[in-house]
Amino acid sequence: MSPDTLELVSFRSLEACSKLGAIDELIETASGEVSFDASLVRSLILDREELMSTGMGLGMAFPHARVSGLPRPAVVIGVQPSGLTGYESIDGEPVRITCLILVPENSQKLYLTILADLVRALRPESVRQEILRCRDRKCFSEVLSRNEEGMV
Repeated sequence: MSPDTLELVSFRSLEACSKLGAIDELIETASGEVSFDASLVRSLILDREELMSTGMGLGMAFPHARVSGLPRPAVVIGVQPSGLTGYESIDGEPVRITCLILVPENSQKLYLTILADLVRALRPESVRQEILRCRDRKCFSEVLSRNEEGMV
């Protein structure tokens, strides 16, 4: 993962076991990093989920929103090793790693860059399994750093 993207990432071990509960926890975490209207962000994310689930397979989901007035991007990685109920992932597998991505309204290219970085970093099964054992950002960063070194 690029250093620019990693710098934006917060990490949370999720208590929730449902899609909606996880989204609420991730929004709460993001609101501690950057200022925004949490109810607006929740609405934007749920509207997007109505169009099509962001459960993209391999146990991962990428709920996201472009938010008017957001001063900078925010990314929160949430893990729930037992899986989340209510996520209709495209492969039918339970979602265990949820990556909330919030970007300023006119930042489509930045959103795609962040998404690509996350997917590339989290694609290997071994990395996902290690991340599921993490309980804090330090562990998450160490797993990604080890993976990046192995890819060189």
